[in-house]
Amino acid sequence: MDNDPARTYQELGRLPRLTGAFWSLAGSAVKAWQDMRAILVEERGVLISGDFRLLLDIAEKKKRKAEEIDKAERAVATMADMILERCGAVCGEGRWDALFGLVNRADMAILDSWLTSLRLARENALSLNQRNERWVKGQLKMARELLGILAGDASRKTATYDSTARANGGGSIYKLGVI
Repeated sequence: MDNDPARTYQELGRLPRLTGAFWSLAGSAVKAWQDMRAILVEERGVLISGDFRLLLDIAEKKKRKAEEIDKAERAVATMADMILERCGAVCGEGRWDALFGLVNRADMAILDSWLTSLRLARENALSLNQRNERWVKGQLKMARELLGILAGDASRKTATYDSTARANGGGSIYKLGVI
């Protein structure tokens, strides 16, 4: 029997089962997003602990994982596009809907489950990344407000502590070196 997917599609109106290579690539994309989530959980712990020495390592891990995610997603999309192209179907943005219309019925549920898992893993990681970003921005805002209080912002006119470390610029009643 001829194993040409395009020929099988033309004869049956459906593709034969998707290959192990396709499912391996698909699984690697989901796993990469799940790994990114684990890195983000680690990042959250470091942010909260205040041990910022570790952030450079985490930033490097995030960068490498983002590159891995991009590579995995591109590889599975390219493989899907190659299958679709051989069948004369739409490639690119509509690839997953087009592939649903072509795949063997046994693969439909698996493909649907994979797409759901991929989208869930992606949304989960992106949500956690945004949560970490909001936490950092909140800490930055708090630090700026504290700096404004301590250094004297425009509305206060005077610093809470001046250069002599006296409250509210009260250096006039205290002299350096005198207790």
